This record gives sequence, C-alpha cells and structure tokens, in this order.
Amino acid sequence: MSLLKNSHKLQYKNMKNQKQTVKKLTKDLIYAFFMSAPHPMAITRVEDGTYIEINEAAAKFMRSSREELIGCKSTETGHMPLETRQKIIEEIKAKGFAKSIELEARITKIEVLYLLFNVFPMKRGKNSFFLSVVTDISKSKHKNNDVIFRLRLSDTDRIKEKLKQMKFSPRQHEAALLASCGYSNSEIAKKMYISEYTVKDHLKEVYKEIGVKNRSQLNSKILNLL
Repeated sequence: MSLLKNSHKLQYKNMKNQKQTVKKLTKDLIYAFFMSAPHPMAITRVEDGTYIEINEAAAKFMRSSREELIGCKSTETGHMPLETRQKIIEEIKAKGFAKSIELEARITKIEVLYLLFNVFPMKRGKNSFFLSVVTDISKSKHKNNDVIFRLRLSDTDRIKEKLKQMKFSPRQHEAALLASCGYSNSEIAKKMYISEYTVKDHLKEVYKEIGVKNRSQLNSKILNLL
C-alpha cells in the first residue's frame, strides 16, 4: 500500500514538473517571438503610456536602445502625441482594440515617419497594458503621391477648417477629407461603413461643389486653399 502511495506521489510530481517545464518553455517561446518579430512592437502601461518592454525592431526603429526607452513615457519621447494616444484609448473602449490608427511620428529632430498602429489591451493581475504593433508606411505614401503625403502629414487640421466653410453634409465632409488625404474609395468605404457606390456619390457632390472633376483636381484645389 505504501509503495502504491509513493508511486502516485512520484507520478504527480513528474506531471507537475512536466507542466512547469512546458509553461516555462511556452513563456520563453512567446518572449523570443516578441523580441525577434520583424515589426516594431511595444508594451506600454495603460495609465500613463510608460514603456514596459519593446522588441529589438522597435528599438532600432526608434533610433535608440531598449535600456534608454524602457521606463520612459511614449508621449514624452515624441513617439506618441497625447491626442493620438487618447484616440487609441477611446477606440479601444468602443471596440476592444484599435486597428490601423495612422500616426505621424517624429523619430529624430529631422526625421518624420508615417506609421500604422494596431493596439491591443492586455491585463496582468490588476495591471493593464497596451501591446502595440507598428508598420512603417512612409515609403509607400511617398511613392504613391508625394503631394497627398504632405497633405496628410501636416495640413489635415487646416483642410478640415476649409471644408467646414463649404456646403457639405457631414458625410460628404468626411468623404472629402479622407479623399484629400489620399484614401482610395474602398478605404473610405471601410472607414465610413458604407459602400463604394455611396462614396462615389458623396465625392461626386463634393467635386461639383468645389468645382473640380476628379480626385487629382480636388487635391490641387485644396492645396490652393491652404
């Protein structure tokens, strides 16, 4: 009886050790994947945006070291404007995550990049964190249309003000802003949760009101208004 009891104890101990080994191996694999992922990734504290961990791609991307960045706030380093962070928080509250948030980020004093953020909330005990995955889309924007790129980076607020002065419906105003910032009809449709046909109808009225015939003329017209 004693031998059987000892055998059960030994089996239980072995199973427990195996589970602990698998758990540790899983944690190590997840951490290794995070650190070696090709896309810049960062974990920040929800309450204040402090960097808790960043991967090697993020450190290289931000022209700094992990040691220099960890413990700093993303809003203080200039990588995440306060208004953009607030937008991300609001979207996460509404949807549970923030997808394809576009951001102009100043990496150095002279280097500005155009980025796409996907942010997911995480909890560890009582603490809440954001996992951010970043894609640099600067090159594609430059390649597609440099005029649109400049509009998108620096003139969005002024475009909004100019468009408000025109007799557009709220939906036409939104479609005009997105079109002038370089979005395709399909991208506008997804952002506005409408069909591409409806987007075309909105833009047709916008073109008519502004006095242009197509998207290229729309951007030129708006540039002249700025």
